[in-house]
Amino acid sequence: MTLNKIHKNSAFKVPKVYFEKFDEAFFNELELKNQVKESGFKTPDDYLDEFNASIPRTFKSNNSRKINKKHSFYISGIAAALVLLFMFSLPREEIQEISLETIENYLINEEDQSEALSNILTLEDLNDVSTLEVSYSEIENYILQNASVETLLID
Repeated sequence: MTLNKIHKNSAFKVPKVYFEKFDEAFFNELELKNQVKESGFKTPDDYLDEFNASIPRTFKSNNSRKINKKHSFYISGIAAALVLLFMFSLPREEIQEISLETIENYLINEEDQSEALSNILTLEDLNDVSTLEVSYSEIENYILQNASVETLLID
């Protein structure tokens, strides 16, 4: 670094009047500290004696009854047994099987299905279905796996 580039001004600047008023401010502060001998906070006389006597009164031991863990285990077992008893004793509605006649009647009477499908499907979807190629062997396998003898005889 060359001498021309050296900073000649200090980075620390102090106001001009600072040192002239420093002595005066320092002595004023010392005088204030000497005048204040007490903090301003006082405890009443015999406060600590009364405080020590009042602690046991405020924190009386509560002799509460402790619940035995075995007792709570038995109670939870009885509650679980009652839940199971009510669950199995209440009557349940049996799900009835839907007969083939019901399904056929539904399909015959529901003419709105084609209208609903036409609203949902577009012409492109219908063209995709019509160009779908399924071999006879696939159809035969599907019928053999999914159809029952009764449905084949009805058709």
